[in-house]
Amino acid sequence: MNQPPMGYQGYQGYPPMPPQKSNALKIVLIIFGVILVLCVLLFAGCTMLVGTAVNQVNKQVNAQHTIKYEVTGKSSGANILYGTGGSTGQADAVSFPWTKTETVKGWTASILTITNGPNGGHTTCSIYVDGKLIQTAKADGAMGTATCTADTISSQPN
Repeated sequence: MNQPPMGYQGYQGYPPMPPQKSNALKIVLIIFGVILVLCVLLFAGCTMLVGTAVNQVNKQVNAQHTIKYEVTGKSSGANILYGTGGSTGQADAVSFPWTKTETVKGWTASILTITNGPNGGHTTCSIYVDGKLIQTAKADGAMGTATCTADTISSQPN
């Protein structure tokens, strides 16, 4: 009789299955990809917001504005001081109504002061920015003083 070769142990069945591959690496790569896409979208959104803000600031800095100073009323020997963004002017013994208009660029502050003469009077100062009244003040009596201020970003009367 034939003997099986030495070391042969007979039929052992199917060979063992290879080990199952883990999906962990695939899941980690998907999560990383999603996070990367979200970061790119967040960066793009922030860049867009900053760009919009920079454009708005640039627009304001380069905008032209008209400042109108106005004094009405009655006073003899009155004195007017006015200024915008570092430049000043003065008008003495003026007749009323008195107005002065200046064109400025960007953000700037303006001031107008009326001082009645020694004989008294009643005067009113007003400042307009781009045609809109920003502030009005009244001076009464001898040497009475009124001051109006405005800036180019104001939109409501003070």
